[in-house]
Amino acid sequence: MLPDSLNTVDTIQVKREKHQSSGIRKMKDTLQADIPAVNDTLTAEKKRVKYRSPQRAIILSAVLPGLGQAYNKKYWKIPIIYGVGAGLYYMYEHKDHQYTFFREAYENATNETDERNYQNEYLKASEKRGYAIIFMGILYVANVVDAMTDAYFLQYDISNDLSVEIMPSIVQGTFHANASPSCGISLNFYF
Repeated sequence: MLPDSLNTVDTIQVKREKHQSSGIRKMKDTLQADIPAVNDTLTAEKKRVKYRSPQRAIILSAVLPGLGQAYNKKYWKIPIIYGVGAGLYYMYEHKDHQYTFFREAYENATNETDERNYQNEYLKASEKRGYAIIFMGILYVANVVDAMTDAYFLQYDISNDLSVEIMPSIVQGTFHANASPSCGISLNFYF
């Protein structure tokens, strides 16, 4: 009877160990299921960017200012372009109105002093009206260049290997034969 009792004790122990290990496995599985996966913040995921043609952005922006920015999905730039354009157009209209007013006043002036004052005023207004036209042209060109550079830089790959390292270093003197080493800063760029 003794050997049978040992078998039953061994069997009970094996069953107990299996039960405990399966309980631990179940607990481990439930714990792992409850914990959300955490992404490593040091590894950057490559974001897939749809290809944007710089030539198409140039053409769209040249046809209608702001359309190239919409093509590049930079919608926040469109109100800036039209706001600055509206301000420059208002400046042009205002100076054009002053120009015509003072020119007519100059033509209808009766004495020499008024004639000189009106002439100076309409020449100033004419000059500022010309500046408004030049600035509108610059805004138009800047709009086209901005759309082109945005389209180009959307594809530009910035690797994780880009870094700057600043470290203290010992600099050996090379100007004199008996120069002693000195402390300095080393700046290393990796790309």
